[in-house]
Amino acid sequence: MSTTATNAVDALPRSQARCLFVSLKLLHLLCAVNFASQTFVFSKLGPADSATVRAFNPRVMAICFAILAFLHLLLLVGPRGRSCLPTWRCLSSMLIPTAGRHPWREWLGRHRDAGLLVMNSVELACQTYQLVLVLSSAIDRWFAVSYGVVVVSHCLVTPIIVYLINSSLHTIAVTATRTAFSFGLSCFLPFVCLGMPSLGFILGDTVAISTHGTVLYTRLILMGRIFVPSSTLDFTAKIVMDIGTLVSLYRLASILARRSPCRTVVVAPMVVSSVRKLPRRRPSRIVSTCLLASVVAGVILTGLLVRAWVFRTRCPPSTCLAFATPLLDLSCHCKYAYVNCYLLGNESLDVNAELDARRIGATLFVLHVARCNLVAGLDSTMLASQRQLETIHIEFTKMMQWDGVLPPSMQNVLVRYSALDHLPAILSSPMPPTMETLHIEGSPLGDLPQAIGSTWQSLSQVILINVSFVRVPDAVTRLCHVGYVNLRFNSLGAMNMHAWALHASAMAELTELHLTGCGLTDGPWALSTPDCTLDLRANPIAAVPSTVDSSLLETHKLLLDDTSFCNTTHAPFCQPSGVLCAPSCLRDMIGNGLCDLACLNAACGFDDLDCTDVGLTAS
Repeated sequence: MSTTATNAVDALPRSQARCLFVSLKLLHLLCAVNFASQTFVFSKLGPADSATVRAFNPRVMAICFAILAFLHLLLLVGPRGRSCLPTWRCLSSMLIPTAGRHPWREWLGRHRDAGLLVMNSVELACQTYQLVLVLSSAIDRWFAVSYGVVVVSHCLVTPIIVYLINSSLHTIAVTATRTAFSFGLSCFLPFVCLGMPSLGFILGDTVAISTHGTVLYTRLILMGRIFVPSSTLDFTAKIVMDIGTLVSLYRLASILARRSPCRTVVVAPMVVSSVRKLPRRRPSRIVSTCLLASVVAGVILTGLLVRAWVFRTRCPPSTCLAFATPLLDLSCHCKYAYVNCYLLGNESLDVNAELDARRIGATLFVLHVARCNLVAGLDSTMLASQRQLETIHIEFTKMMQWDGVLPPSMQNVLVRYSALDHLPAILSSPMPPTMETLHIEGSPLGDLPQAIGSTWQSLSQVILINVSFVRVPDAVTRLCHVGYVNLRFNSLGAMNMHAWALHASAMAELTELHLTGCGLTDGPWALSTPDCTLDLRANPIAAVPSTVDSSLLETHKLLLDDTSFCNTTHAPFCQPSGVLCAPSCLRDMIGNGLCDLACLNAACGFDDLDCTDVGLTAS
């Protein structure tokens, strides 16, 4: 540690230095918690979730963040202070900064500022890159503004400190401000906006979350893509920022830990006066270049940010509920479009015209359409113009057909309460490789074509609720990669479930099968295994074969609540009260964010006002 740095700390009052030291320890603790939570998230991230947030390499990221968390914890208990220098060395260091130095230490002292500012410039470049990503995807205005203000402040404050603060103090001042900016950008803001919601996402019901085309879901996924590295370049930039925070905290803590404990020394006033009059060393060319580049970058960023936030083309507020503000493009960049024809007062509204790329941009992420006629579905030309569209949610329409192909970016499609009496062409054609979830509900499909056995192979979740099935289509059992199947409230009582279970055993990745309220008198017991949750609630099943492992009932891997078996035996693993509050309405459907017509009655609390937005009330 250089003598100048030590003198800089000695120039601070002891109480201020102590407060700063305690603050650094707290920052180390917060960073450790942040990186530990990220390690947990990335270690639990499954293939589907990794694809959703476009994670670069979850295992590598988990290891890197675990190392960073460990280093922050390690530095939490260090560095320790050193013993007092002999009085003559302490005095000579204060009076003659170059006394007793080796040549290499002298060289390091001369180039200390240059090295510090070069590191600062590299970190600023990474922060600017991150700012561009934030502005292109973030839909939280406060977050985008906060991030931009911090980056601009980092660009402009450092030169001011170097030029205006006394040379014996600007080292610690630059290090302290750099520490604050780095911590805010790499730890504090990401943790507030992503860390806590991500933990809830990992620990919560991911199936329910992923099927809700809401602003909350849009915010969570887009923020995840901002802060989760998606490429080698992205990973490098983020790691540089994280390491910069670690180095800044370590450097400042080391300076504070080396505070000289020397007691007051009486020095002749003439000597002190001569020390104060020592001329300030002129910044080197490298230092001046870095400072000038920092100021220029700050001024340019300020102008671009003001331009992006003040002079932007406004998105239509009636349909665009969330939008991003890219740094250079001033057109509307809608991320979440909600076309509710009931709220707009026109159920015959031309939905495709409302979604024209010239009105809402071509970066739509989630599209939600409700209470519109939409007889022919969404126009394929409109869909093709949205290159980033991943979720389509259509509910309470008169849709009878839907032609075309899904965009290659599509991941989730929900069609609820339509007039479809057959699977439309757009859902029969080969699904994009990114497609994960297909949810059709309240539509009289009756059956599915055999072709879906090959065209739906990319799906991991198939939800076909109340679609007038009298038998499970054979093609469903050929979906090798499906892990979640929900067929509840279909009249499957006439099926030979034992024979069907033998065919369904070929679905090697199946982890959940829901057959609630399907009128079954027998169950597909062959699928009842420790690796698969089998939901047979609200069925007239009177007995369970002795071949079924009773531990599956106790661990709730086999659910028989509200069946004839549970209602007569009152077994301890059965839920004491009925799971249905009305026919075809499970109690857990109430207040789930989706309007369920079967729950729109007094017995079910009118679906906890889930149907208010779409203008449906109990008759």
